[in-house]
Amino acid sequence: MTIHYRKLDVHSNKQLVEKVIQLHNRIFNDSSNWSTQLGSKPSLVMFVAFHDSKVVGYKIGYALNEKTFYSWLGGVDTKYRNHGIARMLMEKQHEYLKKNGYKKSSNKNKE
Repeated sequence: MTIHYRKLDVHSNKQLVEKVIQLHNRIFNDSSNWSTQLGSKPSLVMFVAFHDSKVVGYKIGYALNEKTFYSWLGGVDTKYRNHGIARMLMEKQHEYLKKNGYKKSSNKNKE
């Protein structure tokens, strides 16, 4: 199985963003409207995993300040788990952070 990864511009890829939102809602049974917050997050960064043209995973984060990045949301379709997709999305995000001068990444895990 070949998985492709891409950094997504949320402002110019509305259809793909909608697919990420649908995947998130399926994974977490979440019907909250967190997607309305996307436009208000400073320096929002979204990495997406694709199998063929299907969105199978995502990792979203944003800048808290010029040195700290908040790793906000992420998930992988249940049918595609245990293939290293979440790990690779995290690595892509960390590569981006290093390239862009962030010194710290923080997150909040659901319990």
